[in-house]
Amino acid sequence: MGKSYSCMDSYEKRTLIQAANFDEAYVKRLYKRFTELDVNNTGSLPFDIILNMSEMKHNPLAERIVEVFDIDSDGTISFTELLFGLAKLTNNAAELEKSKFVFDIYDYNKDGYISNGDLFKTIKLMVGENLTDIQVQQLVDRAIISGDKDGDGMLSFQDFIDPTENGQEPKVALPKEIEIPNSGEYDKSELQKLTEFRQQHRKTVDGALCAAAFVRNGKTFTDCTKTEAPDGSAGREWCYVEAQLVGTGFRDWDFCAPIIDYDMLRAKARTLANLKAMELANGIDELAKEERYFKIQFCASRRLNGILARYDTVCGTGAESYNKEIQELHVAIRGIERAIEQLETSKRYIEQLRHKENGLKEQLEAYRKYTTNSHKNCAMVRGYHQSVVGDGIIGSYYDNPFFRGTPKGFIHHGNVNLIWNERVGVDGVPIEAFSVRLEGFLRAPATDLYTFYIEGDCNVRMFLDKEEIMSQGFDNQRPFDKDFGPVTPLALDGRAICNVSLKSRAIKLVGGTRYYIVVEYSHQQILKPYNPLVAKVMLSWSSTLKPHWEPIPSRHFFRGRESPESLQISGLKAKFYSVGILENGAQAFKDSANLVLADIPQRFRGATMIRMGVEGITDDLKFHMNRDANVYVSQPHVAPDVPKTGQSEPFEKSAFKLSVFAVGESCGDEAIRQEQFVIYHYKFKAGNIEIKLPSKTSLVVFIMAASGPEMCQGDVEYLPMTRADTCTSSSSQSDSKACTYGFGSGVWESAPGRLSGQYITRHFGSVVQLHHFHLVPGGGVPPSIVKFQFPDGESETFEIDENLYYNFSKPRMLDWVRIDLVHVSDSKGVEPTTGGSFALYGIACPTAVTEPTNFDSKINIVFTCGASVHESRYLDSGRPKARHDRLFYGWDNMIECKSGTHKGILLDKNKWSIDIAQHGIYKITLVVTATQNIGPISILVNGYEIFGAEYLKNGQSVTYNGAISLENVGSLSVESSSLGLALVEINLTLASQIV
Repeated sequence: MGKSYSCMDSYEKRTLIQAANFDEAYVKRLYKRFTELDVNNTGSLPFDIILNMSEMKHNPLAERIVEVFDIDSDGTISFTELLFGLAKLTNNAAELEKSKFVFDIYDYNKDGYISNGDLFKTIKLMVGENLTDIQVQQLVDRAIISGDKDGDGMLSFQDFIDPTENGQEPKVALPKEIEIPNSGEYDKSELQKLTEFRQQHRKTVDGALCAAAFVRNGKTFTDCTKTEAPDGSAGREWCYVEAQLVGTGFRDWDFCAPIIDYDMLRAKARTLANLKAMELANGIDELAKEERYFKIQFCASRRLNGILARYDTVCGTGAESYNKEIQELHVAIRGIERAIEQLETSKRYIEQLRHKENGLKEQLEAYRKYTTNSHKNCAMVRGYHQSVVGDGIIGSYYDNPFFRGTPKGFIHHGNVNLIWNERVGVDGVPIEAFSVRLEGFLRAPATDLYTFYIEGDCNVRMFLDKEEIMSQGFDNQRPFDKDFGPVTPLALDGRAICNVSLKSRAIKLVGGTRYYIVVEYSHQQILKPYNPLVAKVMLSWSSTLKPHWEPIPSRHFFRGRESPESLQISGLKAKFYSVGILENGAQAFKDSANLVLADIPQRFRGATMIRMGVEGITDDLKFHMNRDANVYVSQPHVAPDVPKTGQSEPFEKSAFKLSVFAVGESCGDEAIRQEQFVIYHYKFKAGNIEIKLPSKTSLVVFIMAASGPEMCQGDVEYLPMTRADTCTSSSSQSDSKACTYGFGSGVWESAPGRLSGQYITRHFGSVVQLHHFHLVPGGGVPPSIVKFQFPDGESETFEIDENLYYNFSKPRMLDWVRIDLVHVSDSKGVEPTTGGSFALYGIACPTAVTEPTNFDSKINIVFTCGASVHESRYLDSGRPKARHDRLFYGWDNMIECKSGTHKGILLDKNKWSIDIAQHGIYKITLVVTATQNIGPISILVNGYEIFGAEYLKNGQSVTYNGAISLENVGSLSVESSSLGLALVEINLTLASQIV
């Protein structure tokens, strides 16, 4: 920093000395000491030389002090920097300069503010291990809250130097005492306040109170120490006693008494007192029982004496012959009494044992509570979640090889690596012929392509998410099963029956997701020429990460779908957000303590809340979730906009609301005002989340892990075609490949040569809630992109790969769905057909209210370019094919329609088509008109010519009436090779329906 001291002239040296406020003699002594340390004559000292000085070595803030001295931040201390730094610590220095120096000690990044982290690091240096991180953080939070005047969560220099309420000094921890050699001119009062936070209240063996802080051999201690004691001993804790006690003892120090755990002492005393109280209560009960017993004996004795007196009065001396018998009775009674006494003694002993048992139970419960609430128990820390540990699968055993009847027993297996040798382990299930169904959930460790392998010695098959992916020896043509029931093994056809080895296709599984798995094994001794009384089955897997297949470990099998993994949120900036628990009375916003939440619906209490400022945020809200969850955004009902996803999809408005109350400064103050907030929600998948929030609006955001369906009650399961369901398709190869087989019970295939523009539609008999679907390609060209269209006008597009199933972005409530095959794979060397089997999974909602599905048995479409009103429900103005209400129709190419030129729309070099809602035979009425002289005209309907050699003049119209079969195709097309021919109107009437 500037010239070195030796290079300055006399005027510059005097100016420097006056600025530093030191006398010249002291400056010369200090400079001599400086040159002795500067062995390289560089004019500056590195940090390590200053830090290794005996006066600085034991100061926890030494490194920070040196960094503050280094004004030009070059990593060294020049003499000028040292002189100006020491000047700030003298008694003659201005209070403002002292405060600025202390402020710079805290300000690590030199940005002019003391942040929460700056204050934490500084105080942690000072207290060392005497306070835990939690205690230090509490101290830091209180200091920030009490000193922050402008509410920005940090302390500016103005906040730092301003006194707090009641004229007190700022409650900010000051640095540890700084000791400067060869000078007694430094003001240490501010630095010595650290002892206020370091008192441990330790006592000596004589009961004297230890000093809060003391110095020994140049080192400051704030607690008892095991260093060398004043008498020369070491290894035992000692301390100096408080000053007010010095003078009455024989020395001013003593050895420290051990630390007493008063919490444990009070707990032990409380437990002992409870035990003694219970013993006294039991003793009182026993005394009461004995008192009742003696009363009964006393009454019995009085009655017996009365009987004997009456006997003597009535019988007299004639009864002396019975004295012997009476004596024997007395002996017997005494024997009975002794037996009763022994029983009473045994009873008391049993009661004592029972009391001891209860005492041990209470002591165990007390220890359990103590260990549960201990700070060493990680399970009690908020945010802690247990690791996911597999709990195996359940095996249902049948006494026949066909899964008929009810299971005879159940066994919990850790995995599917089973061998039965001469016995099954379930009573009534013979090894000679039995079947077992193993059911559970399989959790993929990571997102990857998995291939499964089964090795067995008899008939076996495997289902994953209720899709059959491997089978050997079972007669079941349904690749998707809703209910697993009895089966019929196939007849022997030369297949392997002793050593079965199966391999599945590669299936993409998402890491952390649990998939429903079923393995069915059927054993028949008669089918096995070798080892007939031994049965075995083993399930293995491999992946691209682990190409060598291995048995699936037990840790990946579970008996339930729900995962104990807690919802975890990360990626939020602490400067703008904080995370809390949604509950009544919780602080609503990060920067306002007097705005609290209330009237929270029961279903949302306990959710994870993201707290932000009162005025919201200007940027999008971004964070990461470890699992699927519902994100809720609550905003004032007068807000001008609604929250949206990163793809600008709006949140759905719910029927729930919560309130935000403004209260006074005290917790007991009544609410000043209330504001109602409307709750919006959207379900996100696990991963990175982005939400577009209304700007400059107070918002309350909270998140709840997705726990399952919300609109319909029940389990998500495969939805097979029922008698109440109907379907249509753009075309089909044959009756056995019709659309009815395209939803899991078989395969739908299009007609040969038809690859583009193919679709399949399903109308449900009742409302359903769709969640996901499986796709099994057919024998032709598999589709690579499919598009689902829904009744509400929305659609979703999926790229088909090796996924086991595909999730919709949200549950879909509907009564029909259309699936378009947007793109197919390469068709070289493959039969020119496409299709597959779309197994839909969801929940049937028979009680849901929706509009019933009504097929239009009569369809009338008018073609016009004008805007005039027509009686027809459907109009066509030359637009490309799209959905109109429940119909799909339109042109291959857009037509620039000009009204008023002629009736209808020209067919020139274009094709019009419509997708029908139901297969069958239709009556058709078609009206065309000529816009010029034409002859002969040509009209093709589904590729068939419907006119002969008709000639039309300009403006002349002609009508065609006929019938057309749409039993195997799902669309009707109209085209013409005649120029100047316009399509005016089409009427379709369903004559006979194909069921």
